[in-house]
Order: sequence, then structure tokens, then C-alpha cells
Amino acid sequence: MSISSDDNWPKEYHSGPPGHMQAIGFITINYTIFEGALFGLFSHHLSCAGMPEHLIWKLYNGLSGNKRPKAIQDVFAQYEKDPEVILHINAIIDFYNICAGNRNLFAHAHDYRAMTEGVGQLMKILRDDWDKAHFLELDLPTLRAVADDMHRGFNYLWEVWAYLAYRDKGMGRQSFLASLWPRALPKKPQSPRNLSPLQILPKSG
Repeated sequence: MSISSDDNWPKEYHSGPPGHMQAIGFITINYTIFEGALFGLFSHHLSCAGMPEHLIWKLYNGLSGNKRPKAIQDVFAQYEKDPEVILHINAIIDFYNICAGNRNLFAHAHDYRAMTEGVGQLMKILRDDWDKAHFLELDLPTLRAVADDMHRGFNYLWEVWAYLAYRDKGMGRQSFLASLWPRALPKKPQSPRNLSPLQILPKSG
């Protein structure tokens, strides 16, 4: 992640150092890609069972975002015969849930600004107490690591999905990439870092 030297954003913006803002942008887009890929898992067995893709999409989008991970687990509990695959699905969902919690800290923060050199502070007001807020101090290596976690989660999901697509649909067998298509389940990655819990202090603290 290189930082452009000609980024002249308005000084009155309530934001942290430019490098932090760029890293938070990567966190956001990497999370969105990871989140979007969940549909491939949800749809896999349903499409194999003959449900049209447009109906699967309608069913999926009828679920609130926080219910989709559990719905994926329910589909695999119903249709999947390989217990090792189910373990991987559960691991993906655990990985995703941590990433979602991290992303939500930034998406729902009330403030993010520079503190000491190289450190930004996130503030999120407590839902049930206006006078108190969550505070979390973050440096650039931590933010970059969180963005990397989102990307690692997507890669893990894709490798499991591609294995299932090869196993159940023959996807990739006739492709010029057939030799590169995963024919075995991947190793489970190291769990992502969890930015919670946050320190709770008075807002004026």
C-alpha cells in the first residue's frame, strides 16, 4: 500500500493520518469482497439440488446480513455429507464473523483522528449511554494486518468453494486452468485478529 504524496484532503475532515485512511479503505473493500463471496457457499448445494439461481439469490437477499452466515451453516448441515467440509464451513463463518466485527468498528465509528505520531484513535459512542464511548488506538501496521485478514478470509472461502465446485459440478475440469483448480480442501488459516473489546471511557476522557 503506497501513499500518494499529493493527497490534499481538506484539513477540516475529522480523520486520522492519510495512511490510516487508505488502510481503512482497503479494510472496507476487502471486507465487501469477502462478504459478497458468501453467496457462493449459500448457493452451492441449493443449485446442485436444482433450485434456480435467481430464486436462490432472492432467498439469500431476503435474509438480513447477520442471519446469512447461520443460513449457510444450516444449508451445509442439511446437504453436506463430508464432515471435514462442514468443519471448514464453520471455520469460514467464524473467520468472517470476526472480520465483520472489525469492519463494523470502522463503519459505525463516530470519530477517527490522529493522536500521537503514527497512531489514530477510533471512538464509538455506546448505544445505551450517550456519555460514554468505546476508544481504540490503532497504528498503521495493525490496520494493514486487519485488511490482510479480510483478504485471507476471502482466499480461504474461495479455495473451499472451488473444491466443492470441482467435486460436485466438475467446474474447472475442462478449463485450461484445470491443473491449478483445487482438488483438495485447503489448510485452515490462522484466525484473524479481533479488535474488540475496546476501552470504555467518558467521551471527554
